Amino acid sequence: MAKKKPKNKSLWEHITGKLSQNDYVLDWGAILEKIIHLREIKEEQSNKNSKHKSEDLEAARGEIEANIDRELFLYVDSLIKQKKDVIYTTLAEIEKLKNNSHPSWKDIIEELKQMILDKAKKETKKSPTRRKIEANLWWSVLTILVVVFLSVHVLSLIDTTKDIQSKQGIINGARIVQKVITYDKTAWNKKSSYHQRGEGWARLGWKVIRWPIKPTDREMVYAGNFVNIILGVSDALIEHHLICGFPAREQLMADDNDDLIKIIKLVSDFILQNKEFDDTTEFKSLLPIIPPLLEMYPCETEG
Repeated sequence: MAKKKPKNKSLWEHITGKLSQNDYVLDWGAILEKIIHLREIKEEQSNKNSKHKSEDLEAARGEIEANIDRELFLYVDSLIKQKKDVIYTTLAEIEKLKNNSHPSWKDIIEELKQMILDKAKKETKKSPTRRKIEANLWWSVLTILVVVFLSVHVLSLIDTTKDIQSKQGIINGARIVQKVITYDKTAWNKKSSYHQRGEGWARLGWKVIRWPIKPTDREMVYAGNFVNIILGVSDALIEHHLICGFPAREQLMADDNDDLIKIIKLVSDFILQNKEFDDTTEFKSLLPIIPPLLEMYPCETEG
């Protein structure tokens, strides 16, 4: 197993403080501990009797290696900006520290020195422009993601200014309830297939990913009005004995009942597939709601 941190505090302070004199201040204590942790993970991966899952170890190893690589890139980049000779001066300083350190730290410091040397050889071959782009890569990616998220959110917005009983209002209402259903299906709950994705930061990350398609408050109100129209039309059909077996209102509103979602989905699908309907009168704009209800809840005809 890799060695633990020596109890000699003065030596530890010497290692972590002596080498932090460049533009980019590297946390030497933290990076040495990461190297130790990385060694422990590698040893655990080679242990056939390990109690840890191989995918968990691989994920932990990848995260630490990426973190170390990122920090060393920024540190070496700051050295190159000053003067290439500074790199070799720093390596000589690390070698001196290694020789004067406790034996338990020699191989770890040597590994860090080799990492810096390998990174320096790689980075000195790159142009200053490329290094600058890579140094700011995270900010660039973040900026692109923000632009994409905002674009998706704006494009997913649906007009709620049309009269809900007009032709365009009915079409928009159908689109909005489909949006609400899609958003609800991806919710982090026990019924959803996404519930098993993890907890904590993963849950927060999933909320962020879903944000662009989240219905606005106005869209939710519009969707509610659309559902009320469906229920109003169903009441009229029941009154005229045109549909049978339609669930009672209390049953539809029960938390464990999916009938209302099925009705809304079928009606909205039909409307969006048959947009060219007659809307010369107020009532004719509601006609597309009727066929799917007749199909779902037919009345038996006497033979």
